[in-house]
Amino acid sequence: MLLACNHHVFLDPQLCLFIHIQVHSKGVPLNIPPLIPERSEHRSTMPVASVAPSSSSSSSSTPILTREEVLHFLTEQLHLDRPSDAELSTPDLALLQRVCRAFAAEVPLSTIRMLNTPLRDRALPTLEQIKQIGMNKLGGLCYETNTFLHWLLAGLGFHVEFLLGRIYGSTVDNHVWNIVHNLAGGKSYLVDGGSYPMMMERLICVNDFDGNCSPVYVQSIWEVRLRRKLVDGLPGFAEEFRWTGNTAETQPQWKRLPVDSEGWAEFAEFPLVRRSQEELAMALRRIRTSQDVTIAPIRMRIYCVTYPGGRLLQICNTSLFWEDEKRERRELRARTREELEDLILRNFKEYFPDEAVVRTAVESYLQFVKSPPAFVTL
Repeated sequence: MLLACNHHVFLDPQLCLFIHIQVHSKGVPLNIPPLIPERSEHRSTMPVASVAPSSSSSSSSTPILTREEVLHFLTEQLHLDRPSDAELSTPDLALLQRVCRAFAAEVPLSTIRMLNTPLRDRALPTLEQIKQIGMNKLGGLCYETNTFLHWLLAGLGFHVEFLLGRIYGSTVDNHVWNIVHNLAGGKSYLVDGGSYPMMMERLICVNDFDGNCSPVYVQSIWEVRLRRKLVDGLPGFAEEFRWTGNTAETQPQWKRLPVDSEGWAEFAEFPLVRRSQEELAMALRRIRTSQDVTIAPIRMRIYCVTYPGGRLLQICNTSLFWEDEKRERRELRARTREELEDLILRNFKEYFPDEAVVRTAVESYLQFVKSPPAFVTL
């Protein structure tokens, strides 16, 4: 189903990231066919289909996962069967999809450990730290999760590259994606190990559809699709969602995203430009380490989300959200500090075996929002 994109009204994102800094990084357009009809006023001076990798596209300091480390993580942490020799010889879409679904189910997109470090002392994790975080399935924000997922997929033999773009209304780059190339028929698939809404239950191919919009897929409680878009003058995509008709809130009024007449909200955009690890770090470090909390409010929020069985399980501030058998979103709100700690530990204790980590995160959050120790609503 291909749908046109029409005029917009406005709703408010759960993960509003108000970014005020500038990050300048050119990158290199990816070597895949142009995806948007030629428009002379927006054409890049660099041909999209015939470019070389950037000079910073690799780093000798990158801790590459060994094949045995990759297979250990798949079997012990993602609880997958070991891929067959044939799959490892020629990795295919079925293996890619299996790994991505398990990763979304098992690895949290989370701020809770970050909240244990005062804002003034925070730093972007080193690559060696990301390796340790990843191998222990501790999760984190998109830089950690997508970097580690990138290494996993590369270790399985996939041709994977980084993308960088903007989410939830940001005016500068603040989110990392992966794109996997050269699958059957020369197809390329978008992979996001830090996705909200869910985009990994069924991976979307970026180069196998005609028209402006990809087919629509129901993933968790959302319908999602890609829409072709010029981003920074280069061919790229917008990611869009709409709440499925049987969710608890079909159009929550606390959202503030552009929504067209058919209910589609654009929550992300990115150009098809190959990015190096160094470029990702440059963009994300300036956001992660800023002392201005308005730059990225998520850094001071209680947030943790996974998709067990492809279904939403999320703690956000003082509420637990989960998806039931009918794909309806349910909510349980904590009324006290103790209830909030209990909600986190009962649903995400696997990632926080040291309960002090959760208590410190809750304390940091409550101090940030200036809530009393006992609260009713926030």
